[in-house]
Amino acid sequence: MRGLELAQWGWEAQGYGRSQPAAEAGGPRSESLDDGGDSRRHGAAILIGEFHFGVPGRGLAAGLVQVREQAERGVAYRYYPEQAAAFPAFIGSSWSQWIDQPCTGRMVGENYNIGLVDVSNRPYLELIEAMRNTHRRIHDVHNGTIASFDTKPRARRPPAANPLKR
Repeated sequence: MRGLELAQWGWEAQGYGRSQPAAEAGGPRSESLDDGGDSRRHGAAILIGEFHFGVPGRGLAAGLVQVREQAERGVAYRYYPEQAAAFPAFIGSSWSQWIDQPCTGRMVGENYNIGLVDVSNRPYLELIEAMRNTHRRIHDVHNGTIASFDTKPRARRPPAANPLKR
């Protein structure tokens, strides 16, 4: 079984090309999972242990995988697990965390807007509704009786690196 974090599933239209690396329990990989890669060659199951989509705002950074606005977090959620579920070897995934990180950051400095609720326990309704929709369908997608959600989220480009900073 392959355990993955933040594997990229076909965001080529937004610049997250098919060659995006996926991280596994043993370290970074340069292989994309768009074609089922490792699982088809080795018969390994795919378990995505942690993923999120963030938006900068409310005093927080966007996180590692960014979309343009809160509504797009819902689109991204529908797309990612449903595309993964279309692979027979896929056995599950897990959202990164329940609540946004504190604006002052956690011990490693992250202060991401990636929760299902904000720090005042107010839910991100677009994301919650998208999760409900996906969870109602996910078994049928995995069984191949219905097609996976195929609307790709609009990605937000991370700010360009400062060339003067090393």
